[in-house]
Amino acid sequence: MLYRMAMFDDVAEGTAQDGILRLRSGIRAFFHHGVCPDGEGKDGWADDDAGAVRHWPSEDQARAAQEISLGAYSRLRPILHHHRCAIREAGSILVSARVHDG
Repeated sequence: MLYRMAMFDDVAEGTAQDGILRLRSGIRAFFHHGVCPDGEGKDGWADDDAGAVRHWPSEDQARAAQEISLGAYSRLRPILHHHRCAIREAGSILVSARVHDG
């Protein structure tokens, strides 16, 4: 669910490519939509009515997802002291890095 909602966020920002471009898209998806307790299968959620595969959660799953949400998040500057303070306060941080073929 987070992956699908993050793709939706990237499309809304005009930065969509193959997959998710920014880690922030996943964080924003978690913050705004929560996460579905019933994970999706390999290709998506099974549709109970038609037996087809849906790429978005059902209305009931979306309501349940709002109960499992991200509290607050902050964007840190690339300063080591800020990261240490965030780890001490929250217990962990989430980081990303650009990876290239070289």
